Amino acid sequence: MRLLIAATVVLATLTATFSLAAPQSADDYDQLRAEYDDVSAYLATKLRITSTDRTSLQALRKKINAFAAEHPEDPRPVALSLQLSIWMDDEAAVDAGFEKLSSFSDDDRIWNAWAEQRIAKNRYDDALVLLVDRETDLVKSPDTALLIGNCHLARNRFNEAIASVSAIPDEALGQSGIRPRKIRIESEANRWKDLWEDEQAIREQESTDNSLPVAEILTNRGPITVLLLENNAPNTVANFINLAQQNFYDGLKFHEAVANSRISSGDPNTRPDADGAVG
Repeated sequence: MRLLIAATVVLATLTATFSLAAPQSADDYDQLRAEYDDVSAYLATKLRITSTDRTSLQALRKKINAFAAEHPEDPRPVALSLQLSIWMDDEAAVDAGFEKLSSFSDDDRIWNAWAEQRIAKNRYDDALVLLVDRETDLVKSPDTALLIGNCHLARNRFNEAIASVSAIPDEALGQSGIRPRKIRIESEANRWKDLWEDEQAIREQESTDNSLPVAEILTNRGPITVLLLENNAPNTVANFINLAQQNFYDGLKFHEAVANSRISSGDPNTRPDADGAVG
C-alpha cells in the first residue's frame, strides 16, 4: 500500500530523530504504540482505506492526542498521530503535526519529510516555503537541495532547479542515491526547458486565435480546463471532441497518476461494469 509505505518512512525518520530524547512517560504509550502497530499491519493488507477504517483511525488518533496533551514533553505520540493523519489524508492535521514536531527538534529530516508530504499533494510552492530560507548544511543534508530542485522542476523553473542541485558539495555526492538523483534533475530540467520554450512559443502564436476549442473536465477533485491546440494536432483534437460529444468519457476514471509527470484517462475498462484489463 503506497500510503502505508510513505507513512512508514516518515515514522522511521522521526523515530531515529527522537529515540534518544524521548522521555519515559508512562506504560500507556506502549499500549498506544501496540494499537498503532496492529493498525499498521492491518492497513498493509488493504488496497485502500474504507470509511470503516477511517472511523477506527480517527478513534485511535483521538486517544493518542489525549495522551500527547497529558505528556506535552514527549514527541512520540505526536509522531504517531501524524502517521494516522497521513493515512487519513488530513492535510491540515499533517501540517499541524509537523509544526509540532519541529518545536521538539530542528532536525533537517523533519523539515524534509514535511516538504515531501506537501510535494505528494502537488503543493510545490508550499514545500519551498519550508526549505529555502533554512540554513542547511548540504554536506549532511543534500536531500534538501534535491527536494528544492524537484519543486522548481515541477513549477517549470528549470534554471532554478539546476542551480539548486548544483549547490550540493562534491563530498555529499558519494552518499547513497544522491549523485543519480542530481543527474536526473539536471537532465530533465535541460530537456524540459527546451520543450517548455517550444510550448510557450506555440501558446503565444495561438493566443490571437480566440476560436480554439476549450474543454472542461469535471472530476471529484474539481474541474480541469484544457485548451485544445487544434492547429497543431487537428486529428487528435477532432477525435477528442467527437468522443466527448458522444459522452464517451463520462464515468471514466484516471487509471494512472505519475507524480510530477502525467495523469491518464480514457480507458473504457475503468467503468464499473467493464470486465477488461485496465491500461
